[in-house]
Amino acid sequence: NVRKASRSPPANSKINDLLNKADILALPSIWSDTDGQEGIPVVLMEAMAKGVPIIASKISGIPELVENGKTGLLIEPKDDDDLAKKILELTQNPELIKGITRNARIKIQEEFNISKSAEQLVNIFHKKIKVLFVIWSLERGGAERFLTALVKTLDKTKIDPTVCCLNWKGEWAKEVEDAGIKVIALN
Repeated sequence: NVRKASRSPPANSKINDLLNKADILALPSIWSDTDGQEGIPVVLMEAMAKGVPIIASKISGIPELVENGKTGLLIEPKDDDDLAKKILELTQNPELIKGITRNARIKIQEEFNISKSAEQLVNIFHKKIKVLFVIWSLERGGAERFLTALVKTLDKTKIDPTVCCLNWKGEWAKEVEDAGIKVIALN
């Protein structure tokens, strides 16, 4: 029972129904001069999460998701013979299917978990970002004046700036330090 994804996929509920009935998902994508790149097709992630073994073309972002022989099988675009061989390989090797689907589910749970991703995103926005600005010194000059003005305008509740002078601090260092920003000199 092999299903091939169509060019215009049906609504999500239909895809879920089809994936629930499929023994293998084959996605033999090809490059198109008019359509551009595919990226990472969501239907592959959905199949991996459901435990449906996948065979997909080795193009665009697909190999980032599908590790050949580990989380799925990859074929060269337009290689019908290899696609047929990979389908037979899966149908004749239940242990391969078991390993691929187990690894694929783990990959999806660890790398594409929406709850985990949302939590990481929230942590990024709630975390104060430490930024190190490196400059020769805070002597009078265009780059130095720009950096002095920039670090003084940063939102200190979100960004924790430090200015590192590779040589001496320079005469504008006091202005920066008076704004509550750490300035260090390496010389």
